[in-house]
Amino acid sequence: MILVIGKTGQLARELAAISPTGEFNFVGRETINLAEPHGVETAIVKIAPSGVINAAAYTQVDQAEREEDLAYAINALSVEQIAKACLHLNIPLIHVSTDYVFDGHSELPYDVSSQVNPLNAYGRTKSEGERRILALNSNISILRTSWVFSRFGTNFVKKMRTLAATRDVVSVVNDQFGRPTYARDLAQACLFLIKIMSNEPLCRGIFHFANIGTATWADIAEAVFDDFNRRYGHRPVLQFIRTQDYPTPAVRPLRSVLDTSRIQQMGFELDTWQNGLAHCLQCLADES
Repeated sequence: MILVIGKTGQLARELAAISPTGEFNFVGRETINLAEPHGVETAIVKIAPSGVINAAAYTQVDQAEREEDLAYAINALSVEQIAKACLHLNIPLIHVSTDYVFDGHSELPYDVSSQVNPLNAYGRTKSEGERRILALNSNISILRTSWVFSRFGTNFVKKMRTLAATRDVVSVVNDQFGRPTYARDLAQACLFLIKIMSNEPLCRGIFHFANIGTATWADIAEAVFDDFNRRYGHRPVLQFIRTQDYPTPAVRPLRSVLDTSRIQQMGFELDTWQNGLAHCLQCLADES
């Protein structure tokens, strides 16, 4: 049985949607409270799973500027305790991390060996979580991803879809570049890695996962608006703005494009973000 830490986030809910019945045990904060690191290792050891996917994190990027201690407890201290429990049980761990561990100053995509240099509190806490578990030198894979969207929870795609229905003009940042990631595809990557980690020594360390294609936030918004117009006959005017025109508490990297070649070399086939978005929007339309 694979333990998935997290029940309500985008990745956890996509894992629940695609995973075989009975193969995964999804637990929330009532069972493992990452805000209280001291009890995490004991709780996992008591469950005694055959592997762990950590799909939980403090992900409120702007709020983390005010709550860095809480973000640190969840994203760094508790992550270390998860890894220690997996080391104790001699089981594999997949820990999901973020492109925000990078500063976005590179014109080239970031590969798995690129130097981290986070610009904000969220990125610092995620980077520290990575550092702590890599120091344990155990059966761990860190899966960095970026710009995640799905039909679940709160995300940029769902926000743009709502704005498409309620606004005539929408302003979106057009100078931040990344690789969008459909959470269902990310879930498939987690399944792929966890199934081979026990038998494949090379399937450890850091991996990057995102869908094929680089985009700006405005590119994604335009695709959402085009889809909304085809379905419902309304499309707001999209205005491009710069990051400096939309100040936020947390500084974002301007170019956090991930190099996904390592997971592709392991045999995982990537799809485009446009195909992932089309599937996501169809699911949302079916639900509305």
